Amino acid sequence: MQNFYLLRASKNGFVVGILSLFTVVGCGGTKGPSVAVVSGTVMLDGEPLDGASVVFHPTSPSGLAGSGKTTTDGTFGLTTFRATPGAGAAPGEYVVTISKEEWPEFKEPEDDDPDYERKMAQVEAAMDRAKPTYVTPQAYGDEETSGLTATVGTGENKMVFELSSDFSGSSKK
Repeated sequence: MQNFYLLRASKNGFVVGILSLFTVVGCGGTKGPSVAVVSGTVMLDGEPLDGASVVFHPTSPSGLAGSGKTTTDGTFGLTTFRATPGAGAAPGEYVVTISKEEWPEFKEPEDDDPDYERKMAQVEAAMDRAKPTYVTPQAYGDEETSGLTATVGTGENKMVFELSSDFSGSSKK
């Protein structure tokens, strides 16, 4: 049997995916603002958080967002589309969102199953009803409630974000 995964992107996951795609496709040019190296670690309840989307949203209307994804040890590096060289973020002030969600796994019926059509229809219906499990509180994934900010300066910037499972959100200052 093949594993059939529900592929849905949250608002932030979609943003990270699009930014990453444009970064890969748009590399090679020398146009755009210069950036400073930005890396860091995301911890959830004191443990490294793997597979979380990290997005730096500029507070300036002319700024560019930077994004990255955490690895197994919770570390991340940012990339900014339309920046030179692209790895990092432009100096400035940012609101940071961090999110991770997991979707249920669905098993596709065997191709030679005589009842394939009916079983596949059931799988598709279950996928339509599926909801993600939020590993991080949803408030961290929203610019208005994350309560996370960052200042990027010139040179190398290392940041640590300590998240809590019982976080319910805070107002943006």
